[in-house]
Formats: sequence, C-alpha cells, structure tokens
Amino acid sequence: MTIWFVDSVLGDNANSGLVYTAPKKYLWESDGTPGLLLGATAPAAGDNVFVLTGYDEPQTVSISMAGVGSAIDEEPINIISVASFNSGSPNTLGAARSCYVGGTSYQSGFDIYLAGGFYFYGFHFEPRDEITCSNADGTLVLEGCKLQSTRAGATRNINLGMGAGQLFRYIDCRFENVTALNAGMTVEGARVELIGGGFDSTMSKAFKSVVNGAHVYLDGVDMSNVDGLAPDGVGGANESIVLHAKNCVVKSGFTYPTLTRASHTVLATNNKTAAGSNSEYSAQSMGIVQSETTNVRTGDAKVDGVGYAYEMLPNTDVAKHNPLRCLTITGRADFSTAKTVDIYIANTTRDLDDLEINFDLSYPTYNQGGNTIKNCKGANWLVAPTTHADDTGSTWGGSPTYMQKMSVTVGGATEGREGPFQIVVWLAVDVDVFVDPYPVVS
Repeated sequence: MTIWFVDSVLGDNANSGLVYTAPKKYLWESDGTPGLLLGATAPAAGDNVFVLTGYDEPQTVSISMAGVGSAIDEEPINIISVASFNSGSPNTLGAARSCYVGGTSYQSGFDIYLAGGFYFYGFHFEPRDEITCSNADGTLVLEGCKLQSTRAGATRNINLGMGAGQLFRYIDCRFENVTALNAGMTVEGARVELIGGGFDSTMSKAFKSVVNGAHVYLDGVDMSNVDGLAPDGVGGANESIVLHAKNCVVKSGFTYPTLTRASHTVLATNNKTAAGSNSEYSAQSMGIVQSETTNVRTGDAKVDGVGYAYEMLPNTDVAKHNPLRCLTITGRADFSTAKTVDIYIANTTRDLDDLEINFDLSYPTYNQGGNTIKNCKGANWLVAPTTHADDTGSTWGGSPTYMQKMSVTVGGATEGREGPFQIVVWLAVDVDVFVDPYPVVS
C-alpha cells in the first residue's frame, strides 16, 4: 500500500505526492501537469490518498474516473479527507463534505463521472453539467459526501448507479438538485444502497427512474423534503426491480408508486412519518400491504404500546397464480414438540377459504441447519377448498364483520427444533383483509 498526499492550497501537481511536504495540488485538474489520478504514476488498488480538509478543485473540464479505479475483486483506492497530514501520519478525519470538486455555473459537457474502484470520504461533488456513477471497474463507496446537481433542464439529474451487477454504496451522503430539477434521481440496473444521510432540496420523487433489474435499498435516510419514493409504473417493461426503504423519515402524505409488473416490488418498513410513529408498506403489481392501527385485534401485535394490523389491499390482478404477499411475520418457538400456529384474519366481505388466503410457516428443522416450510392449506385445497375456522373468541376494533383463524400444526421430536420462525400470508382473491401480525403458538 502506498500513501499519497493532496493539498489544493500548498500543493503542486509537479510534486510526487508521496510525501506530505510535497503534496499534489489536485486529484484531476491540471495546473500545467495532470492531477494525481491522471498522472503517469497514479494510485493503485488499496492505496490511501489523504486530501487536506478544505480542498477546493475548480472544474474546468469534464472529469472521469473510468479505468482509473481498482478492479471489482480488489481493494478500492481510498480517497480520504483528513484534518491534517500530521507529519505524514494522518490520524484525524476531516469533516464530512469538507472537500469540494466542481463549479456552480452550468457548462455543457462538464460532467463528473464517478467510476467504481474507489472509496471516497468527505467530498462534495457539484458538476457543472451531469453527474453519473458508473459500473466501470469495481465497487464505488461514498461516505460523508454530497452529490449536487447544477444543470437545469437536463434529462437526467444524479445517476446513482449505471451498470448491471455492480454495487454502489452511499453512507451518510446528502443529495441536492436545483429547483428546476426536482423530479428525482436515476438508477440504471445496479444495486444501490443509501445508508443514513438525506435530501437537502425539495423533490417530487426521490427516484424518477429505476430500471434494468435495479435493486435500491435505503436505510435510515431522511426523505422529509421528498413528496414520494418514485413515479407510478416505475420500472416500466424492463427487468425486475426492487425498491426497499427501511427506517426512513418521510413526510405526512408521502406516496409510493403503483406498480404494473409482477417482477416489480416496493417495500417500505418502519418508515417514520412523525416522532414515535412507524408505518410499513409493500407495493406489488397485485396490490399493496400496509400497517394500520384501527382494525386491530385485542391482544394483537403492538409497537410502543399501540396495536396494529397488516391491511392487505389487492386489486383485480390478484389470482391463485399471482397472489398478494403480506409483510413477513416473525416469532420464535420450540418445535421439538408439536406446535399449532394460528394467524388471525378479518374482513368486511365474507368468510374466506384456503384457496383464497393461506400462509407459509418456515420453522427450524430437526438436526439440520435449515428450515422446513409448511402451508396451512388443506389436503384438497385446489379441488375442494376448506373455509377457515370462524374466530368466535376475538374482538377486533374498527369494522370487520368476518373474523377467522388460519392454523397449521408442525414439529415433533424428530421433526423440529427451537428457533426463529417466519410466516408469509398469501391472498389470492380481491377482498380486503386485515391480518394480525401476532402469531399464537400453542
């Protein structure tokens, strides 16, 4: 591993950059000699590039990192903002977003093209045209950074991931678009992870386009400036996509897209709409599932003392071969003796049978590391469906008039063992159903 030093104030691109007393001036730009990343001798996989906080690189050309970063299976080149060079042994990080690359005035073609094979800490990128994060080379990670779009009227704002099969991670990163470009960001066929951070500008959607098999994962992102996650029909007629927002802060009235293909999924779990309030949401082409606090069963599942249920809202696309999947229900039990697991449901339409609604139980298998899956359907469910048992002992809030219990018995000394289990409820008929996510094991 080689250590490099960059200082936009006291550095000079004619310097080697290999000692702290002779730092390079820029990473990309020329001051008569190319910057560190474009020079004849450039950093290699696993190298550390220490950039003094307050770094300011004005953008006078298009900047591209394609072909410069480490390969997909190699250690990235680490470009790190530091508070000081500390006589050649930096030991204090610079502040987040304390190093700047870009310009505030629009200039056509002055793009910033962030390719894989790098780990950036503490940078603020503001291209004078477009910003694209691509699949060239290996994984791209930005931590404590900011991506800001300047161009007005562009067809693409900030592209967070372009290229199938690549990984882009944004940790504690901020995102900002100019007012005229508030339609959201783009992901093209990559796995993109946003962990922490948030949006510094108002946007109508966090993502305006997600295509080509993209998987977008958000955890703890502040989206309180954003009106919705993505537009209706996101993904179009392309490959399958997944949008998963977990533990994010969203404003009241935040919207999720309506989907048009079975291969598209939007999942939002424990999203906070206000202090102390949490909501869960899943969108599929067959309908949506969401948590709600009115039609709940007495003795039901609770969050912070507030009861809740999963409301399954199918549409006309739902069918036996294309059921709506409920949010996953979890628990823990000892299946080394036979156990009956009950799931309680309710609706306002009619009693339902095991062809119309049922659940899978995944429980620990005896003397093995995996799980066994058992469905609650009866033996002849396809030809002679069985109506689920009436639930005469429960009380539900709200308006349900048809209350039922779905059950399955599993386990035994040579069949199961103690451990966690998971339940997935499947709804195959266009009837709105409330599911109590508190499984009863007896």
